[in-house]
Amino acid sequence: MLRIVFNRYLAAYAGLPREVRMMATAIFVNRCGTMVLPFLALYLTSRLSMSEVSAGRIISTHGLGAICSAYLGGRLTEPVGAIRLQTFCLFLCVPCILVLPLFNH
Repeated sequence: MLRIVFNRYLAAYAGLPREVRMMATAIFVNRCGTMVLPFLALYLTSRLSMSEVSAGRIISTHGLGAICSAYLGGRLTEPVGAIRLQTFCLFLCVPCILVLPLFNH
């Protein structure tokens, strides 16, 4: 089953440049990561005993951040350049992820 899906993926992107195929794969993996959000709400309410309101606020903050970052990223792509902007943002994620354990609910 997985081999059939993989072969169809290869056939669909066969005529495109390598960079396009890599970007399509990265977007696919990124979109698969959005499946975490519904389960995050369940985790926050059942395991961490947060109220539904608090869990909703946390997930809403994620959505608001996604909207703002998409807008800002689109505005900065032209003057900075897409590759330089993506590289900078990826390196900026590292310190942000490192300070996450310092926040408690």
